[in-house]
Amino acid sequence: MRFQVGRDSHRRVFSVDGFKMIEYPTYNMIHLGQFADIDPDERSFASEKATRIFAGKSFGSAEDPLYGKLTAVTMQDDNGDGQLLTNNWRGEQEKISYSLNGTQTASHEIDGAFTATEVAITRLLPDGRTDTVKSMVRIFQDTSGNVFMIPPPVQDSTQAEVAAVTTYPIVSIALPRAQDFNVNYNAAYAGRHDMASFATVTPPCFTLGTMILTDRGERAVEELVPGDLVWTRDHGLQPIRWVGRRRLDPPALAAMQRMRPIRIRVGALGDGLPRHDLVVSPQHRVLVRSPIAQRMFGASELLVAAKQMTEMPGIEPAADLDEVTYLHLMFDQHEIVLSNGAETESLYPGPQALLSLGPVAEEIFTLFPDLRDRSDAFPAARPFATGKRARHLVDRHNANARPLVV
Repeated sequence: MRFQVGRDSHRRVFSVDGFKMIEYPTYNMIHLGQFADIDPDERSFASEKATRIFAGKSFGSAEDPLYGKLTAVTMQDDNGDGQLLTNNWRGEQEKISYSLNGTQTASHEIDGAFTATEVAITRLLPDGRTDTVKSMVRIFQDTSGNVFMIPPPVQDSTQAEVAAVTTYPIVSIALPRAQDFNVNYNAAYAGRHDMASFATVTPPCFTLGTMILTDRGERAVEELVPGDLVWTRDHGLQPIRWVGRRRLDPPALAAMQRMRPIRIRVGALGDGLPRHDLVVSPQHRVLVRSPIAQRMFGASELLVAAKQMTEMPGIEPAADLDEVTYLHLMFDQHEIVLSNGAETESLYPGPQALLSLGPVAEEIFTLFPDLRDRSDAFPAARPFATGKRARHLVDRHNANARPLVV
């Protein structure tokens, strides 16, 4: 059997024994529901009834957010030109395929489409609050009546307009009343942005029930408040300066899988550590101490993000959790603390972590004003092992059956 893989501008093209096979691009889109036909006259390029049906209409709410309606839609772009035209065009039509609510996958042509400007978009921010921005969105309907929302066309929008609908999960939208959608027809494009590129980096944090060693013994992290004294590896007992908290409910966690916590099972680090299962955010760094670390990095102790450790036995995403509450502890300096008996980091306020905190970061800037303009104002407690080198570090421990902590 001869197998070849190539790529044109928008699709992967396979060849098996001379027979061409195409892997179509799939994007996450927001399903808005099923509606009457917005384009009953196929002789016209316009969507004649779009304004009547959609002007002034709102979708989504805090109780029923749109990010819970993300749907994987495959664009059957047979000619590879990066667009799927509506069925106003003559000839054989390309289709989309998807499955709604676990139903059998269906394929339909695109019947009508339009762009809407000045749409009020309410988004879920990393700190759990929401904001509302106005931007352009693109809406299309297939021949079954199902309607989907996708980002605006790249060639007709600014980077800010695209970012408005791809940066954070969307809670709701409100379309303007005084706008003619009928003439804003537009095809559905493949090879573009989708609704999955959420900024879902969460800063290092613990989860409910994690036991932190303090001056009064081990205490659950959710009981701690600023001023409480916590044991630290380098500076003894230190007062907490700031505590942050964020809950991801089931729809939010389902929409933001990259924020799913990592579970480190009892003994997975070595030397019986942690003493109890430890559940932390993917970015939370854990202390690794071993001869392999010394040989690879010139430092016997390193901090490695939990998400980089999942090739080790007993360390994996906590797939059984349908919601999670994250808690952040911050001190006057970056510290190593004891959590369920394992040495892990406190909040390190690097640029990425501060960005992911959203408006709550202002509370930190009030306490530590130098952080606003200086990323070096908070030295790391230990060197960070990141990216491929971190994964290689873990792979070497795994391959040689060596614990991460000795």
